[in-house]
Amino acid sequence: MAGVVHNAVANETFTALRGGGAFLNGEKVRVSQVAKVADALICTGFSYDKGPRLARDLNVYIKVLPMAQSIRRTGCAAWTSATWPPDASTGSGSST
Repeated sequence: MAGVVHNAVANETFTALRGGGAFLNGEKVRVSQVAKVADALICTGFSYDKGPRLARDLNVYIKVLPMAQSIRRTGCAAWTSATWPPDASTGSGSST
């Protein structure tokens, strides 16, 4: 699975390949050095599917919200597709 998001205003192209990492304009991007969820800003998105997938997303949101510094919903469909299902070992999407 691969994902591409292009921000024409900022001339930024984000690409990701499952198991192959994520890139901004061809340069590898990495996760932050924040070690605790309590210090982290978590970005997420929710499916437009109002069925079981939405219920799963909301259950995760409800569990994570009290633990995180803050949560932002970006609403990027390409990101949601590229990072589903979440990687249970890190609590994040499967792209690195």
